[in-house]
Amino acid sequence: MKKMRDLAVCLSIILAFSIIPALSVSANVYTGNAVYAAQYLLQNAGYNPGVIDGAYGDNTQNAIIAFQSANGLNPSDGIVGVNTWAKLTAGVTVGSGSSGNAVYAAQYLLLNAGYSPGTIDGAYGTNTKNAIMAFQSAKGLTPSDGIVGVNTWAKLTAGVTVGISASATSSTVVTYSLNADGSKYITTNFQVKEFACKDGTDTILIDTALAQRLQKIRDYFGKSVTIVSGYRTAAYNSSINGAKDSYHIKGQAADISISGVSRSQIRAYANSIGLSCEIYNTDNPNTAGLTQHVDTRDISSPYNFHE
Repeated sequence: MKKMRDLAVCLSIILAFSIIPALSVSANVYTGNAVYAAQYLLQNAGYNPGVIDGAYGDNTQNAIIAFQSANGLNPSDGIVGVNTWAKLTAGVTVGSGSSGNAVYAAQYLLLNAGYSPGTIDGAYGTNTKNAIMAFQSAKGLTPSDGIVGVNTWAKLTAGVTVGISASATSSTVVTYSLNADGSKYITTNFQVKEFACKDGTDTILIDTALAQRLQKIRDYFGKSVTIVSGYRTAAYNSSINGAKDSYHIKGQAADISISGVSRSQIRAYANSIGLSCEIYNTDNPNTAGLTQHVDTRDISSPYNFHE
């Protein structure tokens, strides 16, 4: 019985640690309604996020950092959390006669919370007012008057985090399901299914730091990045003679290729954003389009290693 109890305790601990990272990351979003709202509020405050497209890219991140720095928010890390939302919405009221950026932001946040404001048009009309009132009533806000002020903004943004730290020095590996999450975008351009193991296994492990840095590589070169090999099960990795301690098994590595871009070019930029890279002995590193291995083994001090 004691052995059974010890086993149960061990399993509980393992389960707890396997769940915690996923919960901590799930609140962070990189595309969609909340990103639209952040972009419109940044523009409302005079900070240009680039094209307002609901996608968290370099321009949006830079605008957030500039806003945070100017408003004394520490750290100025490019993440829109509770304090940044509060600053972005400070003194901003949406009500009868309102139009423009702030109304767009309110409409997208309402939609994000499950309350349809009708057409997203940046105009305060009957549908938007009714959605605000329904939201306020559901959240216990009084009066439920259809006016978005400090308390309603706070409720609309509660638990909503946009982005990833520009200076992240740690990794968080999240477990996804190919069947349930395959079409989900985890960055502006990358979907979960692109990281799937080639043997068709449903489970996919993805390091959030890896995904975000692959997005930066795509943005930097302005070209699609093909993930030739992402997550690997131990069995599949063994079948292709992969290294026993491969970072692919941990969800922290990807073999990528970019049309018209050489390995040496990829490595130079990848190192600059915290990715370690493999150096190959058997071909010309300046030949464009070849597959390059990158991983997050040491984000704070990336290095290159020979095959």
